[in-house]
Amino acid sequence: MSLTEFFRKYDPPITAEHHTCVGLSFDLMDRIRKSAVCVEFPSAAKRFFLASCQEEYEEDLSDFVSSSPPDVDFAFKEHVVVALKISVGDRLGVVILDSGYHVSRAVTVMEDQRYPHTGWFFQTRMAKMTKEYNYQLIAGNKYLLWQVRQTTATMTTTTQNERESKILPPNLVYIHRNFLGGVDVAERRSLVYSFKVCVTRNAVGEVTSGFYFALKSDGVFTLFYRNVDGERSECKIPVRYFRSLAFVNANYEKAVEACRSQLQAAGCKAAEGLRALLVEIAGILADDHFLQDVYRLNHLMES
Repeated sequence: MSLTEFFRKYDPPITAEHHTCVGLSFDLMDRIRKSAVCVEFPSAAKRFFLASCQEEYEEDLSDFVSSSPPDVDFAFKEHVVVALKISVGDRLGVVILDSGYHVSRAVTVMEDQRYPHTGWFFQTRMAKMTKEYNYQLIAGNKYLLWQVRQTTATMTTTTQNERESKILPPNLVYIHRNFLGGVDVAERRSLVYSFKVCVTRNAVGEVTSGFYFALKSDGVFTLFYRNVDGERSECKIPVRYFRSLAFVNANYEKAVEACRSQLQAAGCKAAEGLRALLVEIAGILADDHFLQDVYRLNHLMES
């Protein structure tokens, strides 16, 4: 069976151990339905729904939002969020819950952008980079424009820090209807996405440890974790390092153990065999024929 045929027939599982944005959203809605609020107000449980998201749209926004639902020729629906439509008097709005992007707050988006509208807020704060999010209702309240402002610190010739801000390509969330294809579309899409991430979060949604990598034979695994001072530490390890037992790098092994320990402490079941997992992934990434098939499928999904 070819990879293309397997991809089309494969039924992506949604389990407690394998959470992407789809699984996290389903889990969140299940927790909400069992919460004290929904026990007291049963009708509230039925009003939360899954909304599809188009990430980093770089074309003309007016073309995209002119269709409801989104035109299949433009919409990839790579991401999903949980949404709840609200009204404050005669003022309309929506609440967005995005556990897939590790947003630790409930974001309130009002049509008139008045209280309790959330507005711009910091999502990521690191020494060299910050990210801020902002959400705005557009296109007759059928879409949300999700903006991201990234600020990076750079060293100048005078060795002084300078900060540069830019608005990244926007994301578009379709909130007019419930997204019924979360598993078959968004989850399936993620299978051949060329960038993979495994992370853990603390109680307030901050990413604390994990690793990520691109699907490249000669790429790197980036492992990150908290050091003894509670600050983020990173270690970039070449994928090829895990294909040979002839050389052991003490710094690399220390980083793998630190990452494994923190992932395991956070309840990540894959953490116990982290090094073996990285060795297995490195072996898979050495298969050029497999990678070319994945690249082709990924390109077809995006074209």
